[in-house]
Amino acid sequence: MHIYHSDYENVIPQRLIPDIRDEFFLNNENYVVTKKLGEGGFGSVYLVQNKATDEFFALKLLDLYKVSPTEFKNLKNRFALEFSTGKIKSDFLVKFYSIGSVLGNPYLLMEYCPGGNLLQQIHYPKSQTKALFVAFEIASGLKDLHDNEFVHRDIKPENILIASDGKHKISDFGIAANINNRLTTVNFMGKVVNNEIFGSIMYSPPEQLDDKLYFKYTLPSMDIYSYGILMYNVIFQGSDPFGGESAYKNNPTGFLKTKKKFLYSPDTELPNGYSLKWNDILQNCIKPQPKDRFQSVEDILNILFLIGDTDTEFSYKYKLSKNDTFGILQITHKHNDYYQTFNLRDMITKGIVDFSIGRQGEKIRNNLINLNPTGIEDFIVSKKHATIKLINNSLFVIDGQESIINGNKIYKPSLNGTLINGKKIQQSENKPLNFGDKIEIGSYVLEYVKSN
Repeated sequence: MHIYHSDYENVIPQRLIPDIRDEFFLNNENYVVTKKLGEGGFGSVYLVQNKATDEFFALKLLDLYKVSPTEFKNLKNRFALEFSTGKIKSDFLVKFYSIGSVLGNPYLLMEYCPGGNLLQQIHYPKSQTKALFVAFEIASGLKDLHDNEFVHRDIKPENILIASDGKHKISDFGIAANINNRLTTVNFMGKVVNNEIFGSIMYSPPEQLDDKLYFKYTLPSMDIYSYGILMYNVIFQGSDPFGGESAYKNNPTGFLKTKKKFLYSPDTELPNGYSLKWNDILQNCIKPQPKDRFQSVEDILNILFLIGDTDTEFSYKYKLSKNDTFGILQITHKHNDYYQTFNLRDMITKGIVDFSIGRQGEKIRNNLINLNPTGIEDFIVSKKHATIKLINNSLFVIDGQESIINGNKIYKPSLNGTLINGKKIQQSENKPLNFGDKIEIGSYVLEYVKSN
């Protein structure tokens, strides 16, 4: 077993090939290697576990000891840019936690996504709901990158990881470019030198494969093209519009010519259950000329929201959660030092549309909002006192809770009534809930405010 410590940047790179159970001391934390996750042209990625917290992380090591000293500066700069890209705040980008050096070899400590990558799922048929989640989450990650003036340049299924909560996250920012600092070398003619053509043949747009155009067109439209090809693969279970890798291997020149001329047909037949609006996305992403494509990921998201209008699961998780009409309840007691918050917005994203309010008791333990906290007895509150309900994308307050009486579902009113802004809610009345409203139940005040 070897134990490695982080060191200073100027240390001459030494051979570094960690084994299982080797340990790394990084930023005063101790990590043990449990598995090798993969390797690329300039480094390897390992699964490590924090010995104090048992949390898992991915440790990316740059094999600087393998390359010529003349390449050190460029590779270190790319590694630093990758780290700054991974620090962008986003739910759909793999998070980076620290950067440093071990035996002169730079490292990145980043989020571990245990669900594998999208390539491992690409050949399985997907419902429109599943495709919506994939499409929305990747597009949202791209939007966060582009809003911060970064272009990924290598969007493909292998670089989409599935996190522990099921979200799809963009990873591998090794060749990402800042619009103002692309780290790509060009000569006086504007031509890329040193064969710095990056990306994947299958997913890259035509201009990314042309050393005369690459630098000029390093723009968000590059990622938008790759996104279109990726989503084509998702929808059509691993196929692409150019004949796949076999077509490229059999005739690389012909493959690239096809790619430069290909126009996606808006009449393409989609799998059963898919809206024709998907063709609007694919057609406007997969265009050979950068200027003809969507110029902003926002255009993609707008269509995805239109598709999602008829998809309940997607609407609850993403469309409704973005609606500013949902917030939190701040709950206080008039006579006791009591404060609690209840996030309606978070609950709505989980698909909950009915929020029961009342005093918990021996027979009533299912109130989502319990107005009987430890140490405070308020018998003015009924066990089934009130309800907040989502109806047609708006929230309403109802006195009482739904009960079954003589086989019929009715709202049985509370014993002491429910007030909103000082006025009593009438029986069977659905009172709209707006920001700033105050619900009074017994001695409790539930003020509805915006989420942060």
